[in-house]
Amino acid sequence: MNEMPSSASMSHEISLAISAENLRPLIESVLQCTGSLTGWPVGRVALQEAEAADCIGVPSHVLRDARLRLKLKHVRSGRSVLYTSAQLQAALQTMTVNAKSSEPSL
Repeated sequence: MNEMPSSASMSHEISLAISAENLRPLIESVLQCTGSLTGWPVGRVALQEAEAADCIGVPSHVLRDARLRLKLKHVRSGRSVLYTSAQLQAALQTMTVNAKSSEPSL
C-alpha cells in the first residue's frame, strides 16, 4: 500500500522579488487609504517636532510657530513636543498658502 504524503509534510517555497521603486506607489496608495502619512515611520505612534516637519514636508519652524500660536494640537512628554499622525493630518487640512509669500501658514 502506497501512502501519499500529507499536505503538512509537503513544503513549497515561492519567492517574489519586487524592486523598491515599483513597490513604493503601492505602499503609498495603501497608506493613503488607511489614513496614514506616507513618510510616517512604521511602528511609531508620535514623532518629535523636527521628524514631524520632515514627514509632512515643511520646515520645523512652521510646526513650532503653529504650536506656539495654539493652533496646532500636540502632545508633551517631559520636555519633548510630539505630534501624532492624526494631529498632523488635521494640520495639513487647515494649512493654507499666504497670498503675500510662498511660506505655508497654519
